Amino acid sequence: MTNGERGAPENNGNAETHGLYSQRDKLFERLSDDEKKLVVDISQDLLDKFDGEVGAYERNAIRNIALDQVKRIRANEHIIAEDLITDGSERTDRINMAYDRLVRTSTKEMEKLGLLEEGPEMKKAEATQDWMEQISDAKDEASDD
Repeated sequence: MTNGERGAPENNGNAETHGLYSQRDKLFERLSDDEKKLVVDISQDLLDKFDGEVGAYERNAIRNIALDQVKRIRANEHIIAEDLITDGSERTDRINMAYDRLVRTSTKEMEKLGLLEEGPEMKKAEATQDWMEQISDAKDEASDD
């Protein structure tokens, strides 16, 4: 409690086990020095791969991707330590859903930034383009007859 107010102090992460549900800004403040260094290293690696001008949006998106990677590492450690891989409990299901959403969000953001060459969204777009080209070719052939 702070200043006689009820509840935990601001930015208190005492009950945090894996950080999957944590807000990124608050989580970063609670990371260990090694985890903060990992966020910086991942961010720098992604910035080095980025093709084009890097603005505020790109920097923030890349930092979020790096923070999400640390969340995933922490979650993996928690899942293994608590043997939650096959326990089938509601808690495990919630963790798995949050983890899956985190992976999908990071993947989509990396694809949007052009940092993934062959992700599912890219393949879907290419398949749609191929399909549209086939329809166009079929129309051209039909009109030539």
